[in-house]
Amino acid sequence: MKPAGIKHFTTTMLLLLVLTACNSTEQANAYFLVKYIEAEIDTQPMTVYAGLELKFSPAVEEALNKGVTIPIKAIARITRDERIDRIIVDHGNRWEIRYLPMSRHYLLTDLRSKEETTWPRLRHALASLKRIAIEMPPAELKPGDYRLEVKIFLDRRRLPAPMRLPALVSSEWKLDTSWYQWPFQITK
Repeated sequence: MKPAGIKHFTTTMLLLLVLTACNSTEQANAYFLVKYIEAEIDTQPMTVYAGLELKFSPAVEEALNKGVTIPIKAIARITRDERIDRIIVDHGNRWEIRYLPMSRHYLLTDLRSKEETTWPRLRHALASLKRIAIEMPPAELKPGDYRLEVKIFLDRRRLPAPMRLPALVSSEWKLDTSWYQWPFQITK
């Protein structure tokens, strides 16, 4: 390589590193987090409560503000501690957030209860999901060790068709948590 070519290559690599770092910083500021889970184990149906913290990436916020409905899903499941984890019961809730440009508010819809609430700011709509309740279908739990697991994610499969593929490959649209686990025991 000629010295000018090396200088151009070095400048290009530095620019790519800066752009990658900027994208990583934006992505680091976007997250879905399960902070805790609680459950009323002795009741049927069992109610699972999850404490959440949600923040969208700039790409998701931009799409929302341009009219794209953003689907969010939470899943709770009970697994049995055996050689192979066996799912005993699972259930989920779904929400949608959309922007209402005429009123400049955000509409949050609970798709299970059909309840709709409007919020003046996106952060208020997301904060309203800081504690959710999921009613699990009735299940007969025999004595033994179990785990209650909760996960929340942006449901990219429910985005409008033209956005699904870009959302599946873009890190800015990968907003989900790993399974948050809480072990418990049935002794009866």
